[in-house]
Amino acid sequence: MSGLVGVKARRLRGVILKLIRINQKNRVPRMDDIDLWSNLRDLQHDVGINEVRTALNDLKDSDYLDYKEIRNDFTNKVSYHKLRIEPKGVKVVEGILTDPSVEVVG
Repeated sequence: MSGLVGVKARRLRGVILKLIRINQKNRVPRMDDIDLWSNLRDLQHDVGINEVRTALNDLKDSDYLDYKEIRNDFTNKVSYHKLRIEPKGVKVVEGILTDPSVEVVG
């Protein structure tokens, strides 16, 4: 992975965790992958839906968040619903836990 791609991926993971944390703190309905992607685009992040889904997979693999995966049997497309930050993810957002693969800014 090149340096720039790595930095972008780390920052994207951090922003995703932060957005999901804010969403949960405000006690609004849980986002899905499309809601998250739309929020990222509104915040001027130039990312595609596949990049968002890859980051969500990475964060789930690290036990930072969880979601319900829904597969359309007809199209075989996957979507992620009910995004939820896990306690370990909250610690990353709050700076209690550090991870070189996730960069939380601000």
